[in-house]
Amino acid sequence: MLRASALFATMAAAPALRRPQRAGGQSGGTIANEWRQPETNTSSSGSVDFAAEFPFHAIAPHWSGEVSDPVAVEMQFSSDGETFSDPVLVGPAHTDAGPVDRDGRTFSDLVFTPKSSFVRYRGIDESGQVTSIPGLEFTYIDATGGPTLGDITPSSGKPTPDRPPIISREEWGASLAYGGADRAASLWTPQYETVAHIIIHHSETPSFRDPLAEIRSIHYYHAVTRGWGDIGYNYLVDFMGNVYEGRFGGENAVGGHAYQYAYGSAGICSMGSFSLKTSTPEAISGLIWISAWAGRNLDALGQSDFHEQPNLPTICGHRDVNESTCPGDGLYADLPAIRKAVADIIASGGGLVLDPEYSPGQIAAVIVEGANLRKVPGMEETVAAALPFGTVVQVVDGPTTVDDNIWYQVAADAGWGWIASSLIEPSDALPPVGEYTVGDSLVVNTDLVNIRVEPSLRAPVVATVPSMEDAKVIDGPLPTGGYRWYKLDTTYGQGWAAEQYLVRPDELRPQSRFLAGDSVIVADPEGINLRSDAAKGTGVVASLSPGTPGLVIEGPRLGDRLTWLRIKTAEATGWCVERYLDVSPFPVTFGSSLAKGDTVRVDTDALNLRERPGIDQPVLVSLSTGVVGTVVDGPRLASNLNWLQLDTDYGRGWSVDTFLARSDASPARRTPEIGDLVYVDTDGVNLRASPEIDAEVNVILLSQETGTVTDGPSEADGHTWFRIESPRGTGWAAARYLGIGQPDPVNSTGISIGDTVGLSTDGINVRTTASLSADIVRILLAGDIVYVVDGPRQAEGYTWFKLATDYGDGWAVDRYLKRESAAPLAVGSTARVRDGELNLRADPGQGAEVFGVLADSAFVEVIEGREEADGRQWIRVRSSRFGSGWVAEEFLVRG
Repeated sequence: MLRASALFATMAAAPALRRPQRAGGQSGGTIANEWRQPETNTSSSGSVDFAAEFPFHAIAPHWSGEVSDPVAVEMQFSSDGETFSDPVLVGPAHTDAGPVDRDGRTFSDLVFTPKSSFVRYRGIDESGQVTSIPGLEFTYIDATGGPTLGDITPSSGKPTPDRPPIISREEWGASLAYGGADRAASLWTPQYETVAHIIIHHSETPSFRDPLAEIRSIHYYHAVTRGWGDIGYNYLVDFMGNVYEGRFGGENAVGGHAYQYAYGSAGICSMGSFSLKTSTPEAISGLIWISAWAGRNLDALGQSDFHEQPNLPTICGHRDVNESTCPGDGLYADLPAIRKAVADIIASGGGLVLDPEYSPGQIAAVIVEGANLRKVPGMEETVAAALPFGTVVQVVDGPTTVDDNIWYQVAADAGWGWIASSLIEPSDALPPVGEYTVGDSLVVNTDLVNIRVEPSLRAPVVATVPSMEDAKVIDGPLPTGGYRWYKLDTTYGQGWAAEQYLVRPDELRPQSRFLAGDSVIVADPEGINLRSDAAKGTGVVASLSPGTPGLVIEGPRLGDRLTWLRIKTAEATGWCVERYLDVSPFPVTFGSSLAKGDTVRVDTDALNLRERPGIDQPVLVSLSTGVVGTVVDGPRLASNLNWLQLDTDYGRGWSVDTFLARSDASPARRTPEIGDLVYVDTDGVNLRASPEIDAEVNVILLSQETGTVTDGPSEADGHTWFRIESPRGTGWAAARYLGIGQPDPVNSTGISIGDTVGLSTDGINVRTTASLSADIVRILLAGDIVYVVDGPRQAEGYTWFKLATDYGDGWAVDRYLKRESAAPLAVGSTARVRDGELNLRADPGQGAEVFGVLADSAFVEVIEGREEADGRQWIRVRSSRFGSGWVAEEFLVRG
């Protein structure tokens, strides 16, 4: 059998696949999916390709238990659907678990891969011929969401007769396989039998990857996919000697690691693959320590009959009790030394490994010129940076011994990586500075980030801050636990966050579930506007109905702090906000309107001309808008897009047809014209008496209010101006604050703090925080009436409100709520301005004098009301900045 460690050693070209539709897996959880072989699979080579719904790091095939003939599955993996790894061949796993496998199926061992999204496979019979395997399915797993190596307290690496520090199931994330609650006790009730032997295994996982993610992958495969209910090993040990709690139940609990031999034994798994070499000295030390503890009442050098095995060594390998190569030739050869070391510890309490030279947080300096900082420990591993003599570093993790060198993970100004201890020495210098300093204004650059009481992933969470929210650095940096931390001041509170989730506003990069070539549909129930550019103030190309299919052709791009994608539909091509799209249930394709011989011009800001068709092919040159060329080949379908080969004055290459127009076609209109309907595309815009900044303001139009263009354009003070006639007045407005057509739909239920709400569906989950992955406080059913106490808050593409229920407060998505009664704004109550700036007037009515403008979200106190004027209800409020005045009640919510 070829082993998983050979993955990606040699890459082979292969036909392109359609890119997968990525699931937005819940952060902080293990995600997995099943792919089932179609009833008929046709391929001249006998191989079948499929795309996973999200990138994975572990996979295993399994098939019907009715298949009696010996079979195996040959797999290749790819990250892009075009270049695949060397094949990996896997057959049935050893039947060495306590519980019976799910549904009587035959399962292979779990294969660990680099990050992959595509699989090519074929069935192989015992003679090596291609065969069909009935009921074949694949389970693929991404367990990277959860605690990492930096979140745990490392072992001292010095074995003693005392219990080693064991990382608990809670710490490594055992509950994440079940969505938040560890169910091992109920799904596989522990049995107990006194330990008489210790059986050493290996995990066959790649070396030096984060062991917590690997353990979670194994746990999910054992507990959920194979249906055991829990991980089979009693303990696991990583490459730095850290010991992890495995099977639920503690000491003497029967695991699922060696069939009947699991009864009366402790199954200890060393993380890694040791067929050709043994583990690190730190891992051996960890094995010795946990073996000495688990076998403290045993004769480590003795032998005794055990089940069907006569004279079985007290400490043995998996291969000694089952037909297996586990724990690998390298580690198996070290068992005699491990037995002796365990016996010495039990007898004398002597330690075998020296205390580490450095501890996490310690400062050191580089003592050679050009010291290599490597991505993982090892002399042959990739160099992350070359550090000059005297570079100051801060120890983050370690030690581990590889290639006869002791390695530590360190943080330096050049980045993070592993360095050999012989290249550094202790220093009293100040720690390396971080990317940011106190006073910097930053932006959250991930879906959600927790800010914590202390700089540690194990510290309590103060608040969860959504993407693109502003934050100001008030303390830090402080490197701890594998991260560099900053204390932030945000609108959600103050707390510590890790550096990699923060950026300066000008460095903000958009995040998207989709890439070019993905098939999407309009998911907003009110439809969306397709725009000429990635900004709210640009012209509307078309209005799309809910469910309209489209094809992503460009993006993501950031505009107005929103993520935009350019999509192609049957109606038009343009930009829309990513959050209003969802994965299409069927592939969307469009034929090309251009053909060989056509003269075309570039109809976008910049167009990449590529060596071959495909969005990941090398770029030959970037063409500016208006460049003319001739189509000499194509169209060809690649990455689900139509590609044409162009001959231009700048060279010949391939480009997507969507960014091309026939040379005689007129460009898309991007500014209003007389007669156009326009709307305010910002919090508010001044309509002035003349087209200039200093002109008198006739009226202020608020967000989404509409008008008709009656004159313009006129250029003045760096702006293009148009005269707008609206129901509330007429005047000149700057074009940059106007959108063409109807305003974007606002997906709002009109709910505010203090409102009484019920359900518009049968039931909803109320959660501890505004997140689909948060714990459920309770389930509200149709007919329940609750009160809104906080919100709205944007998170994971939804609007959330906090509700007061009989079982405690919690967050729910607004689309499933309906307002039963609005909260009145009584005299003496505090209110907050919503939906943009608000005029403060001398008297009730839209014609009254405006003497102040309240900012969006400003707080006021209600001091008088309620009077009707101009079709609105007006109340008198007191502002800390402008004093008292009258405002329209509809633009306030309870504070």
